[in-house]
Amino acid sequence: MFVNKEAVGKRILQIRKKYGYSMQKFGEIIDNAPKGSVNSWEKGVNLPNEKRLKQIATLGNMTLNELLYGSFKEYVDMLITEKLGIELPEEFTRTFYSLLEQNGFTYGDDIEIVRLVNGFLTYHNFTTKETAIFYQPTAYSGDYFDGIIQKADSSVLVCRAYADKANNTLHIIPAFENGQTEEVADFFHALKSITAPHNNNYFTSGFLTLGLALRDSKVIIYGIDEKQGTAQVIPYEYDCESDAYIQNEHLSYTRQDSFFREATKEAVYRKMQSDRSNP
Repeated sequence: MFVNKEAVGKRILQIRKKYGYSMQKFGEIIDNAPKGSVNSWEKGVNLPNEKRLKQIATLGNMTLNELLYGSFKEYVDMLITEKLGIELPEEFTRTFYSLLEQNGFTYGDDIEIVRLVNGFLTYHNFTTKETAIFYQPTAYSGDYFDGIIQKADSSVLVCRAYADKANNTLHIIPAFENGQTEEVADFFHALKSITAPHNNNYFTSGFLTLGLALRDSKVIIYGIDEKQGTAQVIPYEYDCESDAYIQNEHLSYTRQDSFFREATKEAVYRKMQSDRSNP
């Protein structure tokens, strides 16, 4: 799972302050690390090497996993947000974390924990706050999906997707026909934020369902250039270091022609509507 360097830095800072050490003294204890390195750790700029991480964890009377991810509860919270795109309800967390620990689950048991969460939520009919797209296979092909937001009593289509498993690429086009619902507005807001660090979960939490992997993935967005009034395709590639998607116009990918045609039709339709409104 992704390691939040800023969160690790705060834990390192807490350990240093607990003993009242200066940065220089703390660095001397941790394998003679320079003061500047300690400062960069605490600010979340970078992480200590494995040897120093273990020394810091021992000094803080915690495990290496606790230093990297926080408590087991914090670890599970981050895991579920990253993989399922949901916030666990309070009535769920009161019993579930103790159940996991009683049955020997720990850091790294990601697949098993996610499966248990899914089953537990379904069995007990808990309502969750959706923060990500749920990809539902269409009747046309196993590689085409409807991207929906699941509400308590209904589901809202916000996009359509094609999973190019061979090239680890997700193609997405908005559901233009649904107008400006709250869910569609959230979709476009998430789209604008996809290049921000740690902010791609809305689209990627369902990668397991799609048969895709986050590392080295590409996301190709089909839409409309509002200024030009034409269809446009925007390619993004995942950057592991920043945990963000970076727009790359030179990215190699195979265009999904059916999505491009749909975007072109929508662009023509909007231009016709605009011409009628402004004769």
